Amino acid sequence: MKIDHWKPQFNDLERNKRKEFGENFKKNRIENGFSIEEIAKILFISEDMVLRIERGIVSPDSPNLQEKLNRIQNRKSLIIS
Repeated sequence: MKIDHWKPQFNDLERNKRKEFGENFKKNRIENGFSIEEIAKILFISEDMVLRIERGIVSPDSPNLQEKLNRIQNRKSLIIS
């Protein structure tokens, strides 16, 4: 009996969405002047997870992600003011 290793299967649309999100995430992080370490602390995720998101390997599945991303934007506004 052969045991198959489970691997998630993603279609091209899902893969492209993850990649596009990751590219935008990285672009915004850099434009806002945050390092990988800083953004990981703000979002309460590991630095490795930030890298995996930016590469499009995983997509963030956090109900609070939008709130956390808004906090980043608010921080930028405070720094500029």
